[in-house]
Amino acid sequence: MEKQSADRLTISQPETESELKLWLVDKITQLSECFGEELTSARLRAYTESLVELSREQLRIAFNRALKELKFFPKIAELRELAGANAKDARLIEAEAAWEAANRYLQRYGVVKYDRDIRSPLDSRIDYALRRIGGLWGLNQVTAESYPFKFKEFCEAYQLAPMASHMALQLGEKFLLQQFAGKTLPELNKSQKSPGSPKSRV
Repeated sequence: MEKQSADRLTISQPETESELKLWLVDKITQLSECFGEELTSARLRAYTESLVELSREQLRIAFNRALKELKFFPKIAELRELAGANAKDARLIEAEAAWEAANRYLQRYGVVKYDRDIRSPLDSRIDYALRRIGGLWGLNQVTAESYPFKFKEFCEAYQLAPMASHMALQLGEKFLLQQFAGKTLPELNKSQKSPGSPKSRV
């Protein structure tokens, strides 16, 4: 078996959401201690979920500015404002880096069917954005004419990926509840039985 090359392990990929969340929890906790503010676990979770879409650099700027410019522990909206008016530009730069990473991945490994793909998986956000444009196959079909549209679609999907991941479970539970809404327990049990299953004897 061919030994995995070192450059394969050094493909530049954006930070994962879970890594950023862990860093956020630490920084928000430090900020609260500096302001003498007590944070419940629910409040800490709310701050983390509301700020995770920003980049680490934006958040670092916001926390530093909060320490220097504010007298009281900041609200979520204040931290987002302190992250800077160029937050949109920063997100676009990150999405562009993800686009470049996806293209390097394509150039190195080419297009293969998912069920035959033995390569290391892509970052989840890049993978989500790629699927919106047809996967690696779709990326491989990009032309000079289609580039502006595909690039825009990829970047928008990349920025929405954290929200999509967060909402996927909630929506799945919602649709499941709607499917069984209004059904009684006997009706649910009946719907779960296979058509050919034998009736139980008394």
